[in-house]
Amino acid sequence: MTRRILQAVIPAVLLFAILSPISLLKNHAHRFLTALSETTDDGATKEPSHIELCRAIVSPNKEELVVEEDPKVCRDRHTPFASTVQVFVSTFLAEVSRKNDLGVSYKYHCRDRNRKLDEVTVQETLDLKNGGVLPESTNMNLENVRTICDYCINAYETENDSSPKCILFSKHRLSEDGKLSSQTSRRMVEESVGMEFLLPSIKRHLNEVAAKYDGTEDKVLSKMAVIYLQCEEEEHESCRTDNLEGFEDIIAKEVPNYVKAIDVIASVALDEKMSKRARDITHWTRKFFPRADNVKYKVAKSTAQLYGKLMKARYVVCSTGTSCILPAISSENFASIVKSSESAWVQKLPLGPSVNFIDNEFKNKDCLTVRGRSGQWVRDLSVAEKSQYKTPLDNLFGAAHREFKPTKKNPFLPSSTYVWEDKHFPQCEVQVISRRKFCKVMKKLGLKRIFFVGDSLSKQMAESLWKLLDYKTDPGHYKWSQTIQCAGELPDFELTYIRNNFLTEVNLGTNSVSLPWAGQYVNYPGKTLLIANVGPHVHDIGQFKKQSFQVFFDMIEQFKRPQDIVYFRTSVPGHPKCMDHDKPFKDYGEYMKAKEKMSEKERNYSWDNFVIYNEWVSQHLNELRKRNKGPNVEVLDIYHMGVLRPDGHRNEDDCLHYNLPGPIDWWNHFLFSQLLTKANMQ
Repeated sequence: MTRRILQAVIPAVLLFAILSPISLLKNHAHRFLTALSETTDDGATKEPSHIELCRAIVSPNKEELVVEEDPKVCRDRHTPFASTVQVFVSTFLAEVSRKNDLGVSYKYHCRDRNRKLDEVTVQETLDLKNGGVLPESTNMNLENVRTICDYCINAYETENDSSPKCILFSKHRLSEDGKLSSQTSRRMVEESVGMEFLLPSIKRHLNEVAAKYDGTEDKVLSKMAVIYLQCEEEEHESCRTDNLEGFEDIIAKEVPNYVKAIDVIASVALDEKMSKRARDITHWTRKFFPRADNVKYKVAKSTAQLYGKLMKARYVVCSTGTSCILPAISSENFASIVKSSESAWVQKLPLGPSVNFIDNEFKNKDCLTVRGRSGQWVRDLSVAEKSQYKTPLDNLFGAAHREFKPTKKNPFLPSSTYVWEDKHFPQCEVQVISRRKFCKVMKKLGLKRIFFVGDSLSKQMAESLWKLLDYKTDPGHYKWSQTIQCAGELPDFELTYIRNNFLTEVNLGTNSVSLPWAGQYVNYPGKTLLIANVGPHVHDIGQFKKQSFQVFFDMIEQFKRPQDIVYFRTSVPGHPKCMDHDKPFKDYGEYMKAKEKMSEKERNYSWDNFVIYNEWVSQHLNELRKRNKGPNVEVLDIYHMGVLRPDGHRNEDDCLHYNLPGPIDWWNHFLFSQLLTKANMQ
């Protein structure tokens, strides 16, 4: 064994043993507590700095002792967590010594102002002399620290002992004969130095690193994500990355679809095979996030720059390993780290909602996040037949259906013959509605009513659902409620629509098509599925935020109906020169190219703002959910599916609304599939 492993594990053990007041699982300790040694030029064994400091604290003498850090620790690019923790731990021990006049000091000589920017390590940037790591007012129990040190020395000297070492998973105390006892002492736990003492210092010092070495001036890159592909164990000789198999699934469910920049960063320790895998992941990421303006692949040559990126990006996703832990717990942004047995002890710490340890597998519930985000429209008459209406709508949205003349080659309205196929997640397919299947889902979820509120596009969605449930008549106009009859043992439910262009009830006016809706919604006794939208009648992001969405959000909070399922549907913009298109776009790039032809009249409709509204709502609700704040309002995101449908619009003067049947039917198929996933989770 080499000395590097000891340097990687003993500091981590010591830090969290001293700092955490939580009793952690014993059966993981041995994974962090292997002992190493390295010989000096004269053949003597050179011990890690924290072990030297511990020996001096346990058995002090009258002579002054200066413990100097190994320069290799300072320049180590392969073990940023272990090396950085070692510096913090040794500084901590030196401060314990100073506070107790033990005559022991620590010098790490890491700062090197001549190093190239793309090579500098975190350790080289730390200035722990500036304020140290503990407040002067911190009271230390020296005997507790000695007990911890004594046990760590034992761990170091008994490298073949697989039993838990140091005081990582339980607190130990000295018995009367001076030997270590495995009995847990309540007093020891209460008097141990808590995370609250050291974590502020770690945060402060690492935020100073981030400010200097992330390469940006912004405090937080609010729409940036960093994906870090790290070694499972910080060990230069053997970089395991087994967890990269299927890592695309992790990225898809953890990185929001509204991010604008994504850095895929690979550990410098990855071998050629895994580096190729990392580049393949980058290529996949570019395809799955077509709205991201910039997706880059980088190698983390400088751990200082790496930490800067990890702490400045709003969203961080890390493969299994420890390198993400310190920047994750030092930042207020959102970090997702694939968990493993090695990270079990960290998960026990009070990290708050910003740090999330996740499973390295894709589950059924994850379809709620990824469904509809990456796929294509395919013509399929057999599936399209299941989505046809028994009779046309008797309004302007049904005009094309009433006038359509079927042929053997084209038995249905052309825009109703395309089905959505998910390229990356076929297990999350969008399923077609039938009345019986819909009734079963409603029963399983305990829903008694579906309530649509919004403008004319919400009206179209409500009418589409009514017709997909096989009703022959029109349901109503600006305000209506119908009973959906379910056969046999399945209970009936209500389907309601109310027209309101702004979702508010302020200054509606006597002739307004924005009608009051809150009373009818809130006074209904049964569990309700609410589907709301605002956007097409709003022409400014400020108005959208403050006068529409926030008012709606506040109303939902005031209604206090936590049993309901509340969706905010994203808005799909119109398509320029829509009559030039008789089939769907192949991908998002084709949509963006066609959008360049938008006329001045169409720009006045603020179609370009729709994606801004959608992304703001998605980010706002996503971050509230992560922080466990506010009412549970979810996003029904049909934007990506919708923008790929330039075909099926009403006419050249209305490239926003669609003919029915048509693309809007798939908004309801998508809704049904989301509800089905929820039902299957119960």
